Order: sequence, then structure tokens, then C-alpha cells
Amino acid sequence: MINFKKLDSVKDVLPLRKQYYNSLLKPMEDYHDIVHIITASYFGIYLNDSLIGYYSISNNNNLLSQFYIIDEFRNLDEKIFSMIIEEESIEGAIVCSIEPIFLSLTMGIAKEISIDSYLFYDFNLNSFMKKYDSLNFILARGDQIEKIKEFYMKNLEDKDESIESYLLGLVANDELFVLCDGNEILGVGEYRKSNIFPGTVNLGIVVNKSYRNRGYGSYIMYKLLEKSLTRGHRAICSCDFDNIASNKALVKAGLISRHKVLKVIF
Repeated sequence: MINFKKLDSVKDVLPLRKQYYNSLLKPMEDYHDIVHIITASYFGIYLNDSLIGYYSISNNNNLLSQFYIIDEFRNLDEKIFSMIIEEESIEGAIVCSIEPIFLSLTMGIAKEISIDSYLFYDFNLNSFMKKYDSLNFILARGDQIEKIKEFYMKNLEDKDESIESYLLGLVANDELFVLCDGNEILGVGEYRKSNIFPGTVNLGIVVNKSYRNRGYGSYIMYKLLEKSLTRGHRAICSCDFDNIASNKALVKAGLISRHKVLKVIF
């Protein structure tokens, strides 16, 4: 008998979650993981009271954000997937093209498909970016936190008062870089080491609103990618589908998007 049970925490399926991540074509990007997966509601999949898999539903909407069954019971994939959709009244899914099994199941019942965001794993560095090398691209220091916090609050669309603790964590781990022209911060680059995928870094940029569309964002990303090569890290970054300016900046730096995050409506 197959049944489903809501779990108290993602910790209840950590061994299965590790297996799930090992099944992916590429490492999961951390922003997607935080927004759609870590904060989701988790459910165990049981066969005769034995845990054989799990799924998660995003708390932002009624969309499936993960689905996994251990290899031994992979022949039940379609049956269990259909049961979940019906019992939970699931409207659709947020799925990455790096999740082949989950993606295949959603494609089988998809009525509408749209791109949620672009994922970038591959790149060919654009040497044209070297024209900005006269600027200072340096590791952020602890005594710069207040100035950098003010920068974030002025230049991020979604302002978060807890940004200071976030920045302190980045600085403590040598994961925050600043692009300066004299005392002026032109932009910052985040080099976030993955806690789930060893040897992987998640890259992000924030550019001063007064200096956008001048190539500084592309240069910051270029420098971050350069560091990933030097340090032997796999680099990941992403941008929303409708963020045209960000996409252009990433492509200009040499990034190539061969994978996408898709929103699928059933």
C-alpha cells in the first residue's frame, strides 16, 4: 500500500535528499534551493510503511518543487507521481532541466511550460573585460560592512533588514568582493561556497544603480569566474527570465546557459 505523510522537517529525509542531489546532471544552484526547496513543505512516500521517497511543495505557491523515489522502486514513478498530483491538487511544478527524472514526469502531463530562470554552468571568459583592470577588485574587509550594507540597501530591489548578518557571513568566509573606483563602490561580487556540493561556488553580482549598463557587472562576473578557474571550483549562477539586463551582463562575461528552471502547469 502506498501512502504519503507530511514530515516535520527536511531533516527527516536527509539521506534520501543526498541521493537525490547525487542523481542530478549538475549541482543545484543555491538561490533555487533556498526559494523553492529548503523552505518547502516535505512529505514522505511510504510503501507498506517503508520510506521509499519524498516530495516537496513550495510554500510560495501550490507547485511541486522536488520528487524522488529510490532506484529500487523507480518502476512506480509514474503511478506515485499521478497519485500525488491528484491527492494534493497540485497545479504544477518548478523543475530544473538538471533534474531528468522529475522533468520527464512533469513533461508527461504538462499543459503549459514557461522559463522561470536561466542557469549558467559553462563559460568562455571574454578577454575584452580586461579593459577594466585599472579598477580595484578586492576582497571585502570587516571594517567595510556598514558601507557595503548601505550599498546593498540602496541597490537591491528586495531590501532585507537582516542583510548585515548575511554580509558578515560572506566576509568571514572570504566570499565577498568589492569593485571600487577610489572610495566609490561600483559593485560587489559574491563567491558563495556550496554546503551541499563540494568544490562548487554560487556567484552573484550587485551593481551600483548609478553605474549600470556600463559593463561593470560583466567585469565583476568575469573576475569571479577567473577566480573559480584559479581555485579549481565549479561555478554556478542564475538570473530570472525577465531580468534582461542581468542576462546580458552574464552572457557578456562569457557565460553560457544550457539549462533552465521551468514553471510547468498541469
